[in-house]
Amino acid sequence: MHEVSPTFAELQRRLLRHVRSFASSLEFDLAHRELTMTDCWVNIMPRQVVHTLHLHPLSTLSGTYYVKTPKGCPRSEV
Repeated sequence: MHEVSPTFAELQRRLLRHVRSFASSLEFDLAHRELTMTDCWVNIMPRQVVHTLHLHPLSTLSGTYYVKTPKGCPRSEV
């Protein structure tokens, strides 16, 4: 989505600073390498649905950006 949508490209640009900071805090050796966003998708879930723990085995980092959550929504502790 970030490759075809200006809105998601902007989200990618805004997230990059945070990704770099997080990778630095993990002491990743990124000399002569760059982390890049390879996938981006939207998941719309109805109320009372939880996104359970799962893996992204070919990813160095993965994360979730919540655009809007209802008041009192449980947050991820992982």
